[in-house]
Amino acid sequence: MKKIIFILLIVFCTIKIDDCSAQWEPDVRLSDSLFESRITYSATCMASNGNEVHMVWFDKRDGNYEIYYKRSTNGGSNWEADKRLTNNTAVSQHPSLAISGQILHVVWSDFRDGNYEIYYKQSTDGGSNWGSDIRLTNATASSGYPCIALSGQVLHLVWRDVRDGNNEIYYKRSTDGGSNWEMDTRLTNDTSKSDNPVVAVSGSVVHVSWADERDQIGTEWNIEIYYKRSTDGGISWGADI
Repeated sequence: MKKIIFILLIVFCTIKIDDCSAQWEPDVRLSDSLFESRITYSATCMASNGNEVHMVWFDKRDGNYEIYYKRSTNGGSNWEADKRLTNNTAVSQHPSLAISGQILHVVWSDFRDGNYEIYYKQSTDGGSNWGSDIRLTNATASSGYPCIALSGQVLHLVWRDVRDGNNEIYYKRSTDGGSNWEMDTRLTNDTSKSDNPVVAVSGSVVHVSWADERDQIGTEWNIEIYYKRSTDGGISWGADI
């Protein structure tokens, strides 16, 4: 009897493993240009709503990095043609995407002003049409690596900024779905670099994490992950952890 039970357990486990491995389909190539197509490694570049899947990346097919977008309306089985979201002679790179229903929000870093600044645009019809570019930062030094998250009508944006002579993490928000944006808020304050921030939000609790070099060991930089949060929707912030 014990032998029969043992054999049945092996068969059951094998079936479960086969079921799990069968969940993954073959790779699907989403970009097809002669030059680099890249996603931002420190921010969300893909989001879904039901069967709609949306993707943004930056692409050098035009001789210059530009922001591109594409979507699938059947859960990723088929994809529509690439859509170029930026059109200027300077570099546009490192996009991040957030969605709510049919409203899509995209931010990226752009060099059109002779300095890297954060830009934003949105689509209100699920990616079919896009509004104009809106500049969100205005600093004398580079603003880059943006990441955006959304809860209701409140958009939360974090990025790496060098306006203080050192890489620091900055934050700003919009409480009306991107129509208006509040002032920049500096989240970090140490003499070492803080870089590549990410943000997540649930209701009024905003979570931010980043890579930080403050824990130097002797002459060697030691990059560690730091975190902080706001429990009132981004108005005030707790200590770095």
